[in-house]
Amino acid sequence: MRSEGTPRVKLPPPGDPPPRPRASTAAELEHELFGDGSARSASLSLTVSTEIAAAIAGRVVRYRRAALGVAAGAALVALAGFAAHRMVGPASPEAVAAAHVEAADRLLREGRVTGKDGALDHLLAARRLRPGDAETARRLDRVADLLERLAAGALDRGDLPVAAIHLASARAAAPDRPSLGAKQAELDRRARLASSRTSGAPR
Repeated sequence: MRSEGTPRVKLPPPGDPPPRPRASTAAELEHELFGDGSARSASLSLTVSTEIAAAIAGRVVRYRRAALGVAAGAALVALAGFAAHRMVGPASPEAVAAAHVEAADRLLREGRVTGKDGALDHLLAARRLRPGDAETARRLDRVADLLERLAAGALDRGDLPVAAIHLASARAAAPDRPSLGAKQAELDRRARLASSRTSGAPR
């Protein structure tokens, strides 16, 4: 039993334990040791970003200037060509006729006498532009000689359609040649004879 003369000791009521010191995070330790590193990083990033943006903007400006230079050069070339055309003017009929004769010579060497864009077409175009040109007339005579020989060979073979084609081209080259008129008459006679035989044949 407790003695009545012993004083009682009153204990404080139980409560929450005293707070412990909070552990510092790594960021806080870095801040305490080295200062505000995040601010330095943000400042460095901002500086780098600004430099990159300035470099890109400079390149864009240079590209735009180069493009404008190219466009200006093309415009100057076009203007120069237009001015030259105005000064020189369109090609003269003599120059066009000479070009036709040159093309005809090339086509004759290649064996392209008749047909679309053949030597005969170019020579006829040159004669229309220069009716009295001796060089054009000489070439047309040579073409007419070749075509007349081909027509004669076709007549000898009895190939009247081919003979008609060659004779028509030869007469276009030399319309006043008497021998071509004679061959055309012979062709017409044979064509009438062939037609009469066909119509009189029994069916």
